Amino acid sequence: MALPYLPNEIILQISGILELPDYSSLLRCNRHLAGLLMPTFLNYTLRCPNTQGKLALQLAAERGDIGTVNALVDLGLPSLITEGHHISYICPTLTPTAIITLLSNKYFSVDARDTLGRTALYIAARDNPTAVRCLLSHGGDVNAATYRARKTPLMRASKSNEPDVIRILLADEETDVNGQDLYGRAPLYFATDHGCVNATAALLEY
Repeated sequence: MALPYLPNEIILQISGILELPDYSSLLRCNRHLAGLLMPTFLNYTLRCPNTQGKLALQLAAERGDIGTVNALVDLGLPSLITEGHHISYICPTLTPTAIITLLSNKYFSVDARDTLGRTALYIAARDNPTAVRCLLSHGGDVNAATYRARKTPLMRASKSNEPDVIRILLADEETDVNGQDLYGRAPLYFATDHGCVNATAALLEY
């Protein structure tokens, strides 16, 4: 007999031994199962918030499931996750769908910082131009600097030899192309010091 046609009591017993990806699949494929298993699923995420909980939030965000994200936030899950307020920690890939889904809930802020003071934009500036563009479109602070070294997203992109990211950042009129870190180093310094020819060329266009 197919799982959806089993008695509810049996389904609930089976759900107790499921792994998180199996839960996610069931919630997506059958509305009856989603309604039945959602309370169990939500409680499951609280057992190990930094593993199952984080993964549940990530999967929901990546598939654009705003309802599940809201339910997990209402349950208090993000507050139990280390760096749970930080969208790039929840979804390291920072796909546009994940960004938009998480930012649809007021719990998450586009400029939230991790323990080092890095915003999602700073992290994305290393190698993710699509995420950079999406975060800027949602009001990300283009000049947000890290806590100690005072490094900006533009410095990160320059050091990483990411000309596409540099051009996206510099297209924002608020970007400080000559901003300096704690040691007085500007983005052009990072590009030239690391031998980043493409990044240097992109910076010199402005």
